Amino acid sequence: MTKRANLLSVFVGVSVLSDIFVKNGPLTVAYKIESTDFQLFGKAMSSTTPILKRKVSDLAGSMILFNSATLTAQERSFWRCIYNEVR
Repeated sequence: MTKRANLLSVFVGVSVLSDIFVKNGPLTVAYKIESTDFQLFGKAMSSTTPILKRKVSDLAGSMILFNSATLTAQERSFWRCIYNEVR
């Protein structure tokens, strides 16, 4: 059961991120970041296991630290939001 719950949690996180970033141009990404309900995303992620939350937090932190020069202001804001939601 725990394995399936973890898979569902991963799917939720990946589906939101892929919906925003995969095969979208800068304008579409900006619109999707603006229109995504991050409070609902935070609630969904808060029900996941601590290990998964730590992995998502590490990923978001890495995106901010190592890719900040290539990210737009909205993308940096997005990754900070993700990082803060799963801490």
